[in-house]
Order: sequence, then structure tokens, then C-alpha cells
Amino acid sequence: MGKIEKNRQHVEKKVSMSDRIRTSLIEKGASIVAYADLSSIPEKYRKGYRYGIAIGVALAPEIVLGIKDGPTLAYYDEYKRVNSLLDELDEYAAELLRAKGFDALPKVRRAVEIDEETRRTELPHKTVATRAGIGWIGKCALLVTEAYGSAVRISSVLTNAALEVGVPINTSGCGACTACKNICPAGAVSGSHWEVHKDRDEFYNAFNCRKAAREKSGETGINESLCGICIRSCPWTKKYLRKGLISIAGGLELLPSVQPLWEQLRDHHGSISKHFSESIRKRTFADRAGDFEAKAQHHIFRIELVQREKAELPIGYCITSLSNDLIGEVESIFIDSQYRGLDIGDMLMKHALGWMESQGAKRKRIGVLAGNDTVLGFYEKYGFKVRTYILEQN
Repeated sequence: MGKIEKNRQHVEKKVSMSDRIRTSLIEKGASIVAYADLSSIPEKYRKGYRYGIAIGVALAPEIVLGIKDGPTLAYYDEYKRVNSLLDELDEYAAELLRAKGFDALPKVRRAVEIDEETRRTELPHKTVATRAGIGWIGKCALLVTEAYGSAVRISSVLTNAALEVGVPINTSGCGACTACKNICPAGAVSGSHWEVHKDRDEFYNAFNCRKAAREKSGETGINESLCGICIRSCPWTKKYLRKGLISIAGGLELLPSVQPLWEQLRDHHGSISKHFSESIRKRTFADRAGDFEAKAQHHIFRIELVQREKAELPIGYCITSLSNDLIGEVESIFIDSQYRGLDIGDMLMKHALGWMESQGAKRKRIGVLAGNDTVLGFYEKYGFKVRTYILEQN
């Protein structure tokens, strides 16, 4: 036997069955795989099995981004795709275990019964997930993970194979956050924390949630109880949605990339302006670019773009200038509506203000179109206050 073959066999012996199963499931589409010791759970609920495999599949970020006031058809398609994949992964994990001589019970959707009177199952997938250390139960009763927030669906497999179990999570990681409570259309979230022995009904009303979700789904023509609003609102989910976003900073050479978003901003301003709507709508990007190019004789410019990796068009931008007399100005800032709520505007503002300070700016200012008063609160967070009203003859 050659040296290379001996080394290969040595490596294979060191790889545990738990690692092999995890690798195989991830290769087939799983996002998270972890193992739980379920011995603390009454035997009748775990069907006599001591161990569980928690399998998670993350929802596509672009789909979650589309959820605003309720479920979309794209979200419904993603929901069905992920559920189907989870069933396949459950069955596959069970096959791997049986091939090693162990018993396994895949908890596929058709095998899980929900008590309609209580809206409960005997052993929720989320319970297996918390015992495996994947995450905790959020205030809206969804599993929350550090990697994907609540934008992940979970399934589980029960087995008698002694797997390498994770450290159980027994308390909430939500802290003082009440994002899901504040946005829930059903008022189903009390705002109190989950902990391992706390009954679900003490912090979450499953019936109110289901009723509102059914109504939201019906508005979109979906024959399911789907909502998704709390998923998108979760700060941990937002962290996941920001992954893959990159920031590019430069000068006026980046200006052409701004055009599609600037035109959205112009149309928005045109729709809210009470007296100058027509003239705003007629303004072209070439006009605005010409203004910047003329101003550049006495100002330096910084343009920051935010875009998805490998994407051609940005999803947000901020243009900042600094005059010869050290007056800094946020000239224009805009975020595509699909990406709002992810704190991208906050990042751009902080970067812009930081750049002004690094250049020695003596004053900082920003112009706001009359009628666009809803943004004043945003700018006030950075110390900006209304100082002057400039009137223009119509």
C-alpha cells in the first residue's frame, strides 16, 4: 500500500460520522446541520429516540427583501421550494443513518401532525434546533439564528445514533429588541422573552398570528397561512440580508453608475412636490451631472455606492462634496426601496460625515425638498436641524 493511500485512509478514520452526515447534507442544499441530545425531553414525544438532527435551509435573501406588508407570490414559491428540499434532506439523512445500521425517523411534513385546538406538535423542529444549539426562539416564536436570523426553515430527524451534539440554548438572544412586536399585524407578540421551560402561550398568540396570516395570504391569492413580516423585520435577519453587499467609494468617475437610482429619486421628488412637480420631472440626469461637474472646480466630491457582489447596478448611493471654504454637503442620497430598513442609509451617512470630518469640514449641511418632510427625522439623528427656508419663484 502506497504512502498516499495510507494517508487517505488515516484522514477518513479521523472524520466522524457526524461530520460526514453534515457535509453530505450541506452538499445537497442544507444551510445548517447540528445534532441534539433529546434525553431531557419526555420519551413519548421523541418516540424513544435519544438524538435529533436539526436541518435548516435559509430563505433566499432577495425573496425576503421583497416582503414588506405581507407575503408575496415569490415568497410563497420559496416557501414551497424550501419545504420540499427539507423533506428530501430528512429522508436522505435517514438513509445515511440506516446504511450505518441505525434507526432513524425523518420528521417530514406529511408525518408531522398539528393539533388544531392548540396549534402545537409533539416535538417541534424548533425544539430540536435549540437543543442542538442552532439558535433560540424569538419573541414571535420563530427560531432565530445568528447566521440567518429567522430567514431559515427547519426540519428534523430522530435517531438512536450517538451523534456529536451541540450545546443547548436555553435563553433568548433578542435582548430589548421589540421589532417583531412593533410590526406584527396580528398583535400576536407580547414582547416577553422565551426561555427553555416557558410555555409558548405566555409570549405569543398562535391563533391571532394564523388568522392575520391567512388574511394577508388571501390578499395575494395564496392558499396558506403565510405572512413573513416579522422575518424581514428581525435585526438578525437584516444582518443576513446585508451579507453580500459591498461598498465602493470614489469621485465623479462613479457618477454614471448613480443614474438609475437618481432617476428614481427625481420621480419621487416630482410626485411629492406641491409647486414644482413639472420642472422636477423634466430634469435629466445629464443636467444634474453637469451641475456637479461645474461645481467640481471649487469642490471635491466623494461618491459611495452600495451594491450586491457581482451585480452591475448599485442599490444605494451617497454623493458628498466639500468646498474650498470647507463647507461639507450631502448632495444626494438614495436607497432602492427594496433594500430600505437594512440600515444602509445609516452606514452611508456615517461614512459621508466621517469623510467630511477627515477633510476638516467647518460646517455640514444637507438640502431637503419641501414636501419630503418624512426624512427630517432621519437627518436629525445626525445633528442636522432646519436653519433656513429658501423660497423659489414658481
